[in-house]
Amino acid sequence: MDFRKRFVRRTAVLISIIALLSISAPRSERFSLTNSMAVSASVLEPGRDADGGTGSPGARVDWALKHQPLAFVENRGQVDSRVAFYATGGRTTLYFTTQGLTFALAPKRDADSSEGVAAKRWTARLDFIDAHRDTRPVGEVQAPTVVSYFKGSRDQWKTGLRTFSKIRYSDLWPGIDLIYSGAENELKYEFRVKPGADPSMIKWAYSGALVSLDGGGNLQINTPIGGFRDQAPYSYQERDGQRSEVATSFRVQPGSTTAEARCGFDVGSYDRSRPLVIDPAVIAYAGYIGGTFVDTAFGIAVDSAGAAYVTGYTESFPTDNFPLTVGPGLSFNLNKSFLFWTAFVAKIKPDGSGLEYCGYIDGAGHQLGSAIAVDSAGAAYVTGFTTSGPTTFPVTVGPSLTFASGTQYIGDAFVAKVKPDGTGLEYCGYIGGQGEDAGYGIAVDSQGNAYVTGETTSPGPGQAGAVVPFPAKVGPSLTNAGAPGFKAPDAFIVKVKADGTGLAYGGFIGGTGLDQGLGVAVDQAGSAYVTGVTSSAPAGFSGLAVGPSLTLGGGTDAFVAKVKPDGSGLNYCGYIGGAGDDEGLGIAVDNAGNAYVTGETSSDQTTFPVKVGPMLSYGGTNGHLGDAFVAKVNPIGSALVFCGYVGGSGGDAGYRIAVDSGGSAYIAGSTTSSQATFPVTGASGRAAVYGGGTIFGDGFVAKIDSSGSTILYAGYLGGASDDAAAGIAVDSGGNVYVAGGTMSSEATFPATVGPFLHYQPGVFGESDAFVAKLTGLPQPAPDFSLSFTQPIINTSPGSKVNVTMNIARTGGFTDAVTISPPSTLPRGLKIGLDSTPTTDTGLNFKIKVKGSAESGADQLVFTGMDSSGRLSHAVTLTLNVQ
Repeated sequence: MDFRKRFVRRTAVLISIIALLSISAPRSERFSLTNSMAVSASVLEPGRDADGGTGSPGARVDWALKHQPLAFVENRGQVDSRVAFYATGGRTTLYFTTQGLTFALAPKRDADSSEGVAAKRWTARLDFIDAHRDTRPVGEVQAPTVVSYFKGSRDQWKTGLRTFSKIRYSDLWPGIDLIYSGAENELKYEFRVKPGADPSMIKWAYSGALVSLDGGGNLQINTPIGGFRDQAPYSYQERDGQRSEVATSFRVQPGSTTAEARCGFDVGSYDRSRPLVIDPAVIAYAGYIGGTFVDTAFGIAVDSAGAAYVTGYTESFPTDNFPLTVGPGLSFNLNKSFLFWTAFVAKIKPDGSGLEYCGYIDGAGHQLGSAIAVDSAGAAYVTGFTTSGPTTFPVTVGPSLTFASGTQYIGDAFVAKVKPDGTGLEYCGYIGGQGEDAGYGIAVDSQGNAYVTGETTSPGPGQAGAVVPFPAKVGPSLTNAGAPGFKAPDAFIVKVKADGTGLAYGGFIGGTGLDQGLGVAVDQAGSAYVTGVTSSAPAGFSGLAVGPSLTLGGGTDAFVAKVKPDGSGLNYCGYIGGAGDDEGLGIAVDNAGNAYVTGETSSDQTTFPVKVGPMLSYGGTNGHLGDAFVAKVNPIGSALVFCGYVGGSGGDAGYRIAVDSGGSAYIAGSTTSSQATFPVTGASGRAAVYGGGTIFGDGFVAKIDSSGSTILYAGYLGGASDDAAAGIAVDSGGNVYVAGGTMSSEATFPATVGPFLHYQPGVFGESDAFVAKLTGLPQPAPDFSLSFTQPIINTSPGSKVNVTMNIARTGGFTDAVTISPPSTLPRGLKIGLDSTPTTDTGLNFKIKVKGSAESGADQLVFTGMDSSGRLSHAVTLTLNVQ
């Protein structure tokens, strides 16, 4: 390699940081994982190779069958009567009895030899010590799956056997319950210690296995044909909705033989008048994606099967051990004149053991994949920017096949749809004009329309100097407010038609200052939600209206905007910020239309609009090292439901955010704050200890409850060197998927399962991309919340209004809810709602507006209450009588 190429590659490490800052990570980036006391994925895959190889068709079927939610099947005589429940996953069957657990382990069958066929099964046993011998586990949460066995004569058939996702041993030791639950190919357990009970009574022993503690405090259990690991325990107590950690570690005492070691816990001091929970979070997998030069992931998405999709950029050629598999592109263009960046896209197997596909999206210029989304068919949608023209960039179909230029650094935004099997592109095209255009966020709706946001210095159609204008059509604004100089970009939002042939709409969001769209989400009605950063004052900000704030607080503020489904304008647009600099970097939306924003702020609590939480005090230093923030915007955009900090005394930033069906928010970010000041919650082992790094520090993952008042989980994800967490996604089961870049080797990075377990640093110590899956994060307390599908309704006297109220249940809450109408009503209104308790997810009722109703906006407050009377929530409906 000549000196010039080595110089470009070496300096690209720094340039990649600049690129990351301009996309959505304005400061350091890194992450640290969640260690826990749970059986990781390998417990159900004894003897599996480190690379998870599944070459034969039979092996692929085996992996597909294993990737099912672990369910506990009731025993009604189909197995030994001592067994209450059993669960099967991979090559392991687990039997739950009053005495303990039995692990029936099958050897791995090697596709290339018959050795595995001849090998014997192995049985290991976990016995409860000094426990109540008559405690039989009981199923708690019934799963929808039923199992039937048609074996022998008809009278021996066992049909309609119930399965459960959770079972409980009650008072296994005095005042101590043991709960087992199952996720995909994983067994998780927790102890609940009641007030006054003694956790030192918890003891168990393994027979048929060798037990040891590793350097991270994890319990290693090994057998001749495979093993598994119980990750270091984490304990906590709750008071007033806040968790406090209790120091806990495994204790291992030799038995009569090394294969009969007795295990228990050493628990630090805690309030024995309150319950104690030993509750793990699980690293299902974590591993590298990359070659021997710079590789970084910026975005991640997940499909319904649990497969993760990652995009980013790489400088690793195929000969640099980049893991090319299937496509969409397998060739790296070596004729680049400036930077050796190329975009990549990869699909990770649901179990994390390897790649379904991985390939380049490349041209003769440089390009970067900044965000990714996935549809129900498994097609991935990628956006970013490129300086490659159509003769080398893989343009096909659209939305535009013409490269409109730019600079040697950015060029045009691009959008590409990758076929579900990864073999090629359904469409790929440019979005841009004569200036610099870059795509930073992407979302996809149920119809396959893609929504892209980013920044552009290109003029709109008909503006002065518009030789090649930005393809603005419909709106929300057709004028780039940076005109005539265009030195400061405007944010843009476009909707790409499902077939990729063009734009349904496209337009600008911004003012005369700097405006960048950094994140986008879309709701079920097709409304797009955009966040970013702006320095534009209200006077010149196009579409600024409603809120949450209409005043620019500092040098830059975060902004949040909701775009009408047809793109013709904005439903709302406002600032989130204080006297310092603030940036919105990621956005998500829930089913009720609440928008969740994360980012970075250097504004302290005297000017930043803190409300509820999760943290109300700024922890940054001298206004230079900021805090991450998280905010929830109500459905009409008029106010913040909550807004608060997540951070410590170092520099902290939230880069991306996801939200689950219960309204819990998940943040991926970075921090240089150690565990002394960072709000570590629910994390143990490496995840609870700051790893370090000279530039980025550690990344973090945080989970915030739907009220915004409680941090359910916060932990690091990374190793001893610099690590960056830039993307996050969550599936329907609450499993969390994180992607980014790392310079930490497998000696300290928590690589487990894959896709690849070995760091490839290259000659200059370049980064590898990484992907990780976290399961078992703490759940919110059982609760419910109320919302209206249409929180604002316009009507007139003499009409009837159909109203839909949504009732969301979280934390396992299943109780009936009684909805009560307002105690007093404005004249002329009648609400057809009774007070019958309901277990449904919503209520439909009518409001009759009589002819005598007065004009104006009425705020109607409805309340909901559970049967115990302890949980009560209110929701407001605005009725505009015109």
